[in-house]
Amino acid sequence: MKRLLFLVLLLPCTILAQSVVYDVEPQIVQTQSKYSEAWRKMGKLKFYVIQVSSFTGDHAAERAQEMVTSLNVLLESMPSAKAYSTFEEPNFRVRIGSFLSRTEANRALVLVEEQYPGVFVTTEVRNISNVVEE
Repeated sequence: MKRLLFLVLLLPCTILAQSVVYDVEPQIVQTQSKYSEAWRKMGKLKFYVIQVSSFTGDHAAERAQEMVTSLNVLLESMPSAKAYSTFEEPNFRVRIGSFLSRTEANRALVLVEEQYPGVFVTTEVRNISNVVEE
């Protein structure tokens, strides 16, 4: 009886959790655009990125690179989303991104969070000269 009750309560949750739709107000998009323009004037750009994992210790660089490779296979359907690793002592961070809006980052997050629970959206500020080189 407990199992049946559990299944009855769980079924609507699993059906509702299958799709995510973002409805963004035009004012939010306009504000994001103005904010990005202010960063450009300072010679920097603010990007939204997805933090997937962080590694320290022995073989951290290799483990981060293995995760980057598997993430890029997962993200093949979304060409604007690319996984990469960064090093800020003592951590190798695995991230996906360079999204210009949080909404775009959240779309990629939906693809990743099923296989990598605990991922989250954060920001990264880079000098424009570094972005152009990429």
